[in-house]
Amino acid sequence: MANMMSLNNPAAMLAAYNTSTQVAPPPQLSTGAGEVQLSAEQQAMIDHVLAGKDVIVDATVGSGKTTAIQRLCSIMGADHEVLYLTYSKLLKIDAQQRVRGAKVQNYHGIVYPHLLKAGIKCGISESIREFNKNFKHISGTFPSYDLMVIDEYQDINEDYAELLRNIKSVNPLMQIVMVGDLEQKVRSDTTLDPQEFAAQLCEDPVYAPFTQSFRIGEAMAAGLSDAWNKPIVGVNTAQQIEYKSFAEAVVLIQSTEPSNLLCLGSRNGQMSDALNVVERKSPAKFNKKTVFASIRDGDSQIAHPDDAAVFTTFDSSKGLERDTCVVFDYDEEFWDMRLGYPNVDPVVMRNVFLVAASRGKNKVVFVRSDSLQAAYEAGADWAAGRAVGVVDNNTEVAPEVDVHASAEESEGDVDEVKQQIERTMGFIPVSVFKELPELAPSEYERPISVTEAFDFKYAENVEACFDLLDVKRLDNGKGAAIEVNRSDGLIDLSPTVGNFQEAVFFKDYNVHTALSAYPRPFAKNLKRLVKKNNSVWRNCLIVTAASTEQMRYVDQVRSSIPVAAEKALVSRLGTRLNADSRNQIPLILDGEAVQSKAVRTPMSFAGVADAVHKDVLYELKFVSELTHPMFLQLAMYLVMSGMKDGILWNTRTDEAWQVRVPDPKRFLNAVVLCVSKQDYRVGNFDLPSTGGGAR
Repeated sequence: MANMMSLNNPAAMLAAYNTSTQVAPPPQLSTGAGEVQLSAEQQAMIDHVLAGKDVIVDATVGSGKTTAIQRLCSIMGADHEVLYLTYSKLLKIDAQQRVRGAKVQNYHGIVYPHLLKAGIKCGISESIREFNKNFKHISGTFPSYDLMVIDEYQDINEDYAELLRNIKSVNPLMQIVMVGDLEQKVRSDTTLDPQEFAAQLCEDPVYAPFTQSFRIGEAMAAGLSDAWNKPIVGVNTAQQIEYKSFAEAVVLIQSTEPSNLLCLGSRNGQMSDALNVVERKSPAKFNKKTVFASIRDGDSQIAHPDDAAVFTTFDSSKGLERDTCVVFDYDEEFWDMRLGYPNVDPVVMRNVFLVAASRGKNKVVFVRSDSLQAAYEAGADWAAGRAVGVVDNNTEVAPEVDVHASAEESEGDVDEVKQQIERTMGFIPVSVFKELPELAPSEYERPISVTEAFDFKYAENVEACFDLLDVKRLDNGKGAAIEVNRSDGLIDLSPTVGNFQEAVFFKDYNVHTALSAYPRPFAKNLKRLVKKNNSVWRNCLIVTAASTEQMRYVDQVRSSIPVAAEKALVSRLGTRLNADSRNQIPLILDGEAVQSKAVRTPMSFAGVADAVHKDVLYELKFVSELTHPMFLQLAMYLVMSGMKDGILWNTRTDEAWQVRVPDPKRFLNAVVLCVSKQDYRVGNFDLPSTGGGAR
């Protein structure tokens, strides 16, 4: 069994690395023509693998782990079978383009063909669970591998862990290389301890740190190293860190080529304002063909090309890199707001913020909020970003430092400046990231949105909730798919299509009711665009603009639903519903979540059910596949309405499932455990009588 060691302990990690170098590696390989010269740390990892060792790599931000994996697979793949597993579909696509000598797949992609061969039908989202459940029958056909490389191991959940154990069980002599960084764990969606799992899966592993970052410079590395309490060496002497007002940032964005630009921030803040401004002022340069702007965290429907500008959140920044990164909302106000959300793990949130700060290769620009800009204009030094100006390409200087003084005169000042830089990241003191608050049971000041209640929760708890439902498939699986283009350039139209199917079918669908779900001023200003002579599609685009705060939905979308597809959709909806069926049904459930007699908190849920017809509640989707959170959304609406029967219906493919909740109280206890991330274990709610009022 593998020896346990804390990768969070830099001294232990470096000691392990120094000890591991005593393993006699084969002679170091020469670099071929056109190949990148590997660092000593990268080469050491490869040497350990060639010496027959399992290796766990702790790879800091920008440390060239993909380059090292690429070289490893190229060498080993010449005469060995190599499996390279990535975490997501987008990472898989990127790796398939760059890595040779290995079978490159994500976890779902490696299992799904085996399920099809075995005649096991399920959705992609259920595939890993089904594969693990049926592994005894499938294992005989699973291929043999000599080496398995696992990327981003810190993001493994329980289902993935069981899959990897199964793969190893049929390949007991297979070497394993696990590459990741616990400090880049930016999701809290599993109860699995990835560090412990990695040590158990590997046999007597060598621990190999990648401490050199080729993306970031000395100043950024000092801040990250201090905040994460781990050794990071920034070797990019070209990186500059700047601080700007919103107006200055917009000018910079407009002057930057889209292929070199990454913008990060809150979706409903300065970042979306900047997107709207530059697309309005420079439409030839910034538009739906050159800019990808995310509308959700996680895998997007659209794979953005490398030459497109990217506007996304801190949470989705991992894996991205551009020459210029413009970072909005990087201040204590936004940090405190994010920490104030329920169920937030301070360690994960720290990682989210620090990963976001490290995405720019040549230039990182932190943008002042309106309040910071006002303080800066009033002369507050702290609002300058703790440092402005440049001594050289890598060292920022505080306002009081005379950059024209002699070396002797300024030496002390510059030393002090470096200390200041190391204590700050953007407009946040590094001490904030080092002195994290203790975890405490969450409080829920606002109703939990049912549509988002099961997102980014522990996967194991989500499945436990699903297991309490009675589900039965109603269709024969032979429905023809209604094909609708759910994108226009790089604009994701999937939420617009979802609204459209309801708006075009139900006689009394009210676009103002849909807009009222978004009470911010941006959405209120869009109400003036809703007119009687608008097409249904136009009004749905306005609703999507309100929800995303992106004017591109109103100004740039030119595609629409084809007439044939609209008729097919209306016809399909008519097979189970009537145009005058009740729709847009608001629901709320009040109660409390309980951990113990002394620890409890008010908790409520709110949502809008799609339709009710003949005592059946309908949840309508137009998606590639149905997922378990969608079943749970309908189940919550059933409990909240007091109704017994529900149908989850993917109108795109005509896939339909009957859903029932046999024991609402038991189900709600599981929901409370799930949505509170195990802070609370029991729920007390005012349940409506069976047969309820959603009719």
